[in-house]
This record gives sequence, structure tokens and C-alpha cells, in this order.
Amino acid sequence: MRIIFFSIFCFVAFNLGANPSLSALNAPCTADAYNNSCGSTFYNVYKVKLDTNTISLFWKDSSNTAYGSFDFLTSSLKKQSRTLLFALNSGLFCPVKDANGNEVKDASGNKVNKPCGLHIENGTELVKLNRDAETGADNLHTRPGVFYITSDNKAHIVTRDTFISSYDNNTSFKQSINIAVQSGPMFVDNGTAKGSDTTSHVIRALVCTFADNTVGLILSNSVSPCCVGRDLLKLGCNNAMMLDGAIVQGYFDGIPDMSGTLKYNSATQKKSLVGIIGVE
Repeated sequence: MRIIFFSIFCFVAFNLGANPSLSALNAPCTADAYNNSCGSTFYNVYKVKLDTNTISLFWKDSSNTAYGSFDFLTSSLKKQSRTLLFALNSGLFCPVKDANGNEVKDASGNKVNKPCGLHIENGTELVKLNRDAETGADNLHTRPGVFYITSDNKAHIVTRDTFISSYDNNTSFKQSINIAVQSGPMFVDNGTAKGSDTTSHVIRALVCTFADNTVGLILSNSVSPCCVGRDLLKLGCNNAMMLDGAIVQGYFDGIPDMSGTLKYNSATQKKSLVGIIGVE
């Protein structure tokens, strides 16, 4: 199983260093900002072949109970004779509110959260698309995108507006979607890097698509948005977006986490997980 496992996943670790070449890179952040803020940037890149493995989204089980942790998810899948190989936070989350606008709490007094934007599992839309104006006020409203996989096993990352155009006007397209998650910002858009001059360094979970229809699930160390788009373009990503930031954890079943800092530990889990993207 381990040999097959590693042949399925192409584990690639890149240390891009402080000053990668900026030639042929196009992003709205200056070379000075890029060189001065990136430092030694480390990415764990897990390439998933969709003709061999399945990428799924998880939020709640069949009894409508949120999984909340990798432990609960792996236990639930094992009961179905399924094995989770690798998983990440799948996207941004927001508090559930009642009809009066008050935040809903569970029996223990904890806030109940849900995915902030579109969340489709097994062809079923569980959370509607967030169509709020792109204000730049937060990640969901800064270059928002949608990652989705269709019934023919093709992976895509597009801008939210591009997705809306097809989702609203093409019934066959809407019916073809197997999984989808809305998040942001997009860092690579059709081969063009996107970024901003900022020194907001956080750990990030990212997703990208490659030309050969493989999907990259990526964990970065603390890195500025100015660096991410250009770095992912250098890694070969055609399109890429952030799934979640700052509070990011990864589940690894035998895959090495060379950063040494991001692996999930149930004893130190900071918050209950909401959406989870996993590979079987």
C-alpha cells in the first residue's frame, strides 16, 4: 500500500529562495516588494492524478452532523471501507445566523459555522454561491474564485464571475458539477500571477490546476500575498486560489510534511474544522 501510495502522489517540495527570477512573470506587485518580503518560501505540493484518485469535499455526515475534525472524518470513512490519504481545510467559514441575524450556538455554547460560499458535494449544492460585491474587504471578496470538478473528472479554477456566467445560464454545466468550493483570493488566473504589495505573512492552504489535469493541493509556510502568485506560476500552476489561511492544518496518512509545522494533531486542534477537502 505504501509503494502504491507514493506512486499515486507525486510529493514535491520546493524551496524557492529569496530572489527567483522575475522575467516572464506578470503580477501587480513590484519587484522590490517581491524580493524584500518573500524571504525563504517553502511549499509542500501534493499532485493528485484524477484518473487514479478521488478528490472529495466533506462538511457533514449522513446524520447532518458536521465532521469538525480529521479524526471524526477518517473514522466515518473507515466505516464505509474508505481511506483518507490527505486532507486540508477546504475554504473560508462564516457563522450561521438565525432569522433575526443572531449567531447560532450549539448545546455547548459554541458558534455554529458554515462554508462562506458555494459548497457542492456529490453534485448537491449545500451552500449557495456568495454573490456579494467584490469589495476587497476580506479574502472572499478579493479576487474570489471557484474550484470545481465535473462529472467527466476534469478540474477547473475560474473567477467567481466566470463561474456565475455558466452556472446561471447553462443547465447542463450546472448538472455536471460533482464538487465545488468558493474561496479566494485567486493567485494565478489563466497563467497570470496575481498579488498585492503587502507584508501580511500567513500560512496558507492552496489549490491549483496543472496543464495535464492534475490538481495541486498545497501547504505554504508563512508567506506574503505578493509572493504567492509568482511562486505558484513558477511551480507550473495554470490557475490557483487560496482555500484558507492562518488557521491551516493538513492530514497526512504516510505523506511526509517537510515543513514540520502543519501536520494535524488532534490534541492541539485550534478550532473545529468546517469544510474539508480530501483525497482518497
